[in-house]
Amino acid sequence: MTEPTRSPSYRFGTFELQPNERRLLAGGEPVVLGPRAFDLLIALVERPGQLVTKEELLDCVWPKLVVEENNLQVQVSALRKILGQEARAVGEHIKRLKIPVGRVLASPYCRTMETARLAFGKAQPMQEARGGPARTDDPKRYDGLRKLLASQPSPGTNTVISSHGNPFHAVAGPPYLAEGEIAVVRSQGDSAFAVVGRIRLQDWELLQ
Repeated sequence: MTEPTRSPSYRFGTFELQPNERRLLAGGEPVVLGPRAFDLLIALVERPGQLVTKEELLDCVWPKLVVEENNLQVQVSALRKILGQEARAVGEHIKRLKIPVGRVLASPYCRTMETARLAFGKAQPMQEARGGPARTDDPKRYDGLRKLLASQPSPGTNTVISSHGNPFHAVAGPPYLAEGEIAVVRSQGDSAFAVVGRIRLQDWELLQ
């Protein structure tokens, strides 16, 4: 007896995207999302860490149709409203716990800048938070990110780095950070650092 084919699904933070079922779940509960916004979300989730052009997104969401770019912006805004709730929630928990935040550095790609601003109210774009520019096979590609993670924050503060899963995995090793998960890092000097903890989205409620 053959096993039934399982539909692909994508998990990020508390969300689960089920493309075949045309369903988005947040904490196990269905989220109301329009068909165009749903197609846009699929196009982005299937290209993690990639720079996707407006033309590519228009082709994915409106295939063989000529539409104005503002239609794409409307759908992007709808997604931001829904997905941004998690970033705001993390920021509120950090305020509740009175964790001092100093610099907030963010990769200038994808939605990391916006995520950082939603959570912390500020973000400084920095290429080193992403890695590069260099060839993908260059062993020094993520040296800038390593130095950032190993840098001592200003006294009495914590530095926040908003980056992507692949660069962090490259410098810190497995497992991959889940969407919305935070790694707590301690500097050990000379471009060295240690991951001393990980906080998942669902863990914040348990912290006092």
